[in-house]
Amino acid sequence: MYKRQGDGILFSTPLGSKAYNFSLNGPVIEENISCFIMNPIAPFQGEAVKYVFSKDVVVDLKIKDAKVPVYLNADGQRELKLKEGDGLKIKLIENVVSFLLP
Repeated sequence: MYKRQGDGILFSTPLGSKAYNFSLNGPVIEENISCFIMNPIAPFQGEAVKYVFSKDVVVDLKIKDAKVPVYLNADGQRELKLKEGDGLKIKLIENVVSFLLP
């Protein structure tokens, strides 16, 4: 169990590991590795332990003892306000989408 207080938790794929995750002193992961990263944002206590999970791991999060509003923000999209007792499951989906830009 991982119980921490802080400003947030960042989850990143290897592709995203070179962006916001890197600015939080997170690891840079080669893009061909099937994994994801959990990196705390400004934790209030203890060390900022960063985790690299294999593709088969599912991370269950539950909002407990929130003293301030909690929001889910996925890649800069619209925020979703979460409430006490809400939960999230974070897992790697290996569906790849390619875009052809003009």
